[in-house]
Amino acid sequence: MAEWLNSAFSGFDYSIFSDMHALYLSYGGFFTPFMRFVSLFGDKGLFSIILAVILLLFKSTRKSGLCVALSIIISAILVNLLVKPIVARPRPYTEYPYNEWWLNVGAHAEKDLSFPSGHVNNITAIITAIFLASKNKKFTWLLLIIPFVMCLSRVYLMVHYPSDVLFGLAFGIVSGLAGFFAGKGLYDFIVKRNNKFCLFFANASIFQLFKKKEK
Repeated sequence: MAEWLNSAFSGFDYSIFSDMHALYLSYGGFFTPFMRFVSLFGDKGLFSIILAVILLLFKSTRKSGLCVALSIIISAILVNLLVKPIVARPRPYTEYPYNEWWLNVGAHAEKDLSFPSGHVNNITAIITAIFLASKNKKFTWLLLIIPFVMCLSRVYLMVHYPSDVLFGLAFGIVSGLAGFFAGKGLYDFIVKRNNKFCLFFANASIFQLFKKKEK
């Protein structure tokens, strides 16, 4: 599978990589710190987990938090546990000339396999879930820029083939959709129950907890 991807997308991958390398040369590495900073938000899914916890703390965003949490779980199972081991595509910096271009942008090494991009998959999944769960989409459209910037950072740093991030977007959208529908269904199921846990989950707010402590 990895060999087929390298062959089928060789022209596409090389063209995008060449553009990213040209961007590096044109601006003398000016964008490198920014790209590394963006990539930090996808490392080990910590940002996604923290975001899900914060959303779950507040009653007004609890449904979104549940959708995000489930999208994280689904995306991790789908990509990290299933697709990556099956495809087993090595990182682009293991071959010429990408290994030389990779050295130019800081030689940031990754431990796992390349296809698809876990960073892009994860961030796309949570943004998709948030977008779908949001009642007011007037400003949430802007969140769709985030996966695009993550795609650029992973390719610019030469840690993923452009085809990796392309499929990472696709898997992320699927995971986000699945997380949204699963989260929405679970939330609706919980709020209809009358036991103490379900009532607490549906109505509790961190603001209420602080108010009780003040009294």
